[in-house]
Amino acid sequence: MAVFDMIMRLIGSEMHKRSSGDLSIQQFRAMMIVSHHEGANLSLVADYLGTTISAASKIIDSLVEGKFVEREVDSRDRRKIVLSVTAQGQGILKTMKHEAVKIIAGRLDQLSHVETSLIGLAMDVLRSAFLRSKFGEDQLSVLERKDYARVDS
Repeated sequence: MAVFDMIMRLIGSEMHKRSSGDLSIQQFRAMMIVSHHEGANLSLVADYLGTTISAASKIIDSLVEGKFVEREVDSRDRRKIVLSVTAQGQGILKTMKHEAVKIIAGRLDQLSHVETSLIGLAMDVLRSAFLRSKFGEDQLSVLERKDYARVDS
């Protein structure tokens, strides 16, 4: 986990330097959570960020104020508020994701072919471990065949 944390700090630092200051890393993460979970609410954002609902609410308030996120009454339950990313927010997310990929690619470009091959192998092992725990052994072989067929084409 130390490596993951180091990578995230590097990306955060580099993105902060490159950005116009529109979003903090916490705001970016909150927007990613909302964009990946239809019907997201404050509790979900707080859980994923590892913060209190109050802290998540402040982050979402700033995103609503910046017109990156909208709050809406849930059509199925008027007592609930759901969050969604606006078109402007989607544009920012796309730009920031592109920047993050460039940062990672820049670091990986400095590695030798052997080092990148080892990282690729390690990622395959991790992928397999996580798929196995999520889908079980029977479905894993089917998923792996589909994945490798897509990569080869």
